[in-house]
Amino acid sequence: MAEETPRCLKLRTKMDYVAYDGSPWTGEDGVDASEPAREEAHRYVCLVTMNVLGPDDDLVGPRFCCAERTCYESSGF
Repeated sequence: MAEETPRCLKLRTKMDYVAYDGSPWTGEDGVDASEPAREEAHRYVCLVTMNVLGPDDDLVGPRFCCAERTCYESSGF
């Protein structure tokens, strides 16, 4: 498995506030929402802009918020 970049400290989703036991979550459509392609379903927002766009006017999310962006700040996890 490839090593992942730590999540940006400023990235948030409603799922951060949900108790999670580690088992796959199945959404209303019956699709496993833990798949990387389904991450947008969680509606990530940036704490700086309080929007789906970061300070650099690019989309936010685990796949998008990486060390190459000028606004990125590592959370360490």
